[in-house]
Amino acid sequence: MKLFNNLKTAIIFGLGGLLIFNITKTTLEILKKGERLTNLEKEVEQMRQQKARLEQKVAAADDPAFIEKEARDRLKMIKPGETIVVIPDQPEVAGVETANSTQPLEPNWMQWLELII
Repeated sequence: MKLFNNLKTAIIFGLGGLLIFNITKTTLEILKKGERLTNLEKEVEQMRQQKARLEQKVAAADDPAFIEKEARDRLKMIKPGETIVVIPDQPEVAGVETANSTQPLEPNWMQWLELII
């Protein structure tokens, strides 16, 4: 009878331990899935915001003013009778020379030789 009580107690403790292990494992899995769900919801929200921005760009692209601006800027198109005027980046002033224009350029090997010696 004593052996039966010890065996019965061992089985109860074993089943209790197994039950606690399974509950803990299931709880951890639920927490991980909840965290994953939160991350996916954030990603969905970011995608919705990106979709809204892209829809605004598409709507702006349908505007005739936008189409004309792109045609002028990217394709260099003009209307009949217009003249294109190109303004250089650095306008040169008559009689004024820049520092680079007064010095003749030396070959690279000469510049390296001066640097080393």
